Amino acid sequence: TAGTEGWKVLDTVAAEIIALRGSEAMRNSVERAVQMWKVTIRDRPDIRMFYRLVWTKTGTVMDITSAAPDPETPGALVMTGESGIVGRNRR
Repeated sequence: TAGTEGWKVLDTVAAEIIALRGSEAMRNSVERAVQMWKVTIRDRPDIRMFYRLVWTKTGTVMDITSAAPDPETPGALVMTGESGIVGRNRR
């Protein structure tokens, strides 16, 4: 998590990041580009859905939309994230 005022960095980890699809979405009556991501990291129990991911190489900030152990890779956690709509309050 991190990136903007009010957020703090919890950890920096290695990840495999794959762009899944892009689309236009209506959020609060404003059309925005939305990008879906698949992010795979080493499994960890402290990931929360209200966290954000920041891809430091590009500065891309993602809201986590799902997180689950990877059934194909023991010890891995697969998350999906959305960029382009960051900032919603889901707590």
